Amino acid sequence: MKPVFILPIFLILSCPSLFAGKTRFPVADIPTELKKDAKAVIRYSNESFEVHSDNKATYTIAYAITILKTDALQMADLQLFYDNTSRISNISAVVYNEAGEKVNRVLSADILDIAAYMDFSLYHDNRLKLVDTEYQTVPFTVEFEYTINYNSLMYYPIWMPHQNFDISVEQASFTIASTIDHPIRYKEQNLKNKFSISTIDNKKVYRWEVEGLTPIKKEPICLPFSEYAPLVYLAPNSFKYSKHNGSMESWNQFGNWIAGLNAERDSLPSGTIQMLHELVKDAESPEEKTARIYSYLQNNTRYVSIQVGIGGFQPFPAETVDRLKYGDCKALTNYMKAMLKAVGIYSEYALIRAGSNAPRMMQDFPSSQFNHAFLCVPMETDTLWLECTSQHIPCGFVGDFDDDRDVLLITEDGGKIAHTPCYTAENNLQSYTATVQLSPNGNAHASMQNTFRGIRYDEQFGFLVGDETDKKKCLYKRISIPNFNVESYTHSEIRERIPSLNETLELTLDGYCAKMGTRLIVPLNLINQQRPLPRDRDERLSEVFIRRSLLDRDSIVYHIPEGYRVEGLPEKKELVSDFGSYQFTVEATDSTITYLRTQRVNKGTFAKERYQEYYEYIETIATMDNAKAVLIREDEITMVSE
Repeated sequence: MKPVFILPIFLILSCPSLFAGKTRFPVADIPTELKKDAKAVIRYSNESFEVHSDNKATYTIAYAITILKTDALQMADLQLFYDNTSRISNISAVVYNEAGEKVNRVLSADILDIAAYMDFSLYHDNRLKLVDTEYQTVPFTVEFEYTINYNSLMYYPIWMPHQNFDISVEQASFTIASTIDHPIRYKEQNLKNKFSISTIDNKKVYRWEVEGLTPIKKEPICLPFSEYAPLVYLAPNSFKYSKHNGSMESWNQFGNWIAGLNAERDSLPSGTIQMLHELVKDAESPEEKTARIYSYLQNNTRYVSIQVGIGGFQPFPAETVDRLKYGDCKALTNYMKAMLKAVGIYSEYALIRAGSNAPRMMQDFPSSQFNHAFLCVPMETDTLWLECTSQHIPCGFVGDFDDDRDVLLITEDGGKIAHTPCYTAENNLQSYTATVQLSPNGNAHASMQNTFRGIRYDEQFGFLVGDETDKKKCLYKRISIPNFNVESYTHSEIRERIPSLNETLELTLDGYCAKMGTRLIVPLNLINQQRPLPRDRDERLSEVFIRRSLLDRDSIVYHIPEGYRVEGLPEKKELVSDFGSYQFTVEATDSTITYLRTQRVNKGTFAKERYQEYYEYIETIATMDNAKAVLIREDEITMVSE
């Protein structure tokens, strides 16, 4: 039996700290420079990743974060995803108020364990542990601890101390330990401190540590956050996922592993093969055969997410997709590949980091950097890229989800790097052509014929797939004219390799012209004014990053109201810069004013020191876009002349 100790009552009464407890993480202790411009402060973060074998590892995380602003409240909750390749344990969550007093502890019974899926996911084994601290009185601090045990090992953690924009860091460390039999590879980025290496219990231990990191502000026209934040990428040489051994020592070897997962999954029923031959029998070229089969894919299958075990990397067999008529990106890509093979067309499965603003692939660091699969079809003089998850995108057009980036092709000889199409400014055209009838009372009516090509077509995708309500919402969101109403609109497509969306609009514009006595002030840029940029007063971290080349062409003809004449017009303007070019001209007759505007945006990455130059360039365009014509009533001219 254990002895029981009872404190005298006078001792209890003389020790109020026994009730209050020791304070931790008072907000007042945060250095002023870390609170400035921060929405949250990481008080400490210690992460430890220990590799036991090709397929087993333990990841332990402990950190405390102080929430300073309400727009960081989501960081006070914890979402931990897992599946049958991992297990999460030892979850702890404690909340402290501004003074550092403990105000809540989340109990195990309060941690939700739910299926993690979305509406487009039919098959999955992903689950989510959700820790809701239920505290929102800022500022406050939350301290989390948990452990993840892996029984399949393909990804190693990425250490990113800041976690996101506007987060500062008091102290953070990351440790990875692995035996000599399981060497690791690492890639540092934007770190000032050198890491340390030691040997403990026959394991090589790497450790990174930082202190006093001020927040990284989101800057205009910046690189993706992960490209200029301090971080460390990690990857294994060899790994084992499910029962499949693989290597990431080179892109070729990693490609061979993916090829092994896809092997013998391209069989199709004989009836489907016969149908495909019939479908393309009179096609005049491999390109036309590919387009017909791609159209068949779009019209007869749909996308669903499938994430079950190795299914996160391995596609369903082609014959399964043929029977069920649905699949995820891997399955639909493999199915399209199988159908092309059936009619004698060679294609290559491709892995990509997809997304309009996705970070660039690290060519010098072979690892699993991808989130999407699609298809490459080499032709004799060209290459077709097929986005197999879309039921609408034209054959060969990749859009901003996949354009202009490195990808990994899975070839017969292993993995090799290729690059997706980079569209020119002329490819990415936006053209507004309008006739505007002005009224003496300042109102106007506009008839417009507009064209959106290439990436600009992709930006208007809601018009192609949405219902009438969605289309009207898109219009009112895009058009920045004050007090306008859409009377009618139509849309049509030109479905080519570089597709176009053609649009007609009828608009009423209330109070479009300002009235000043007997004069009308006419804004000449009807619908496409350049927005100014914020001035960057602090030292900039990111390079100036313009992701895509673009071209705008506007032609607006204003019909002058009866009884008015032109009194004043702006002079034509022209700018030429490394960032692009701009010009507008204005011409008038007795009855019309014609405004022509061209703006070209040059894709490129420019030194961060040039942001002020870029800011002034855009500011000048924004000013020029505010150009106005002045109309005066004819009877006023007559009175002056008399």
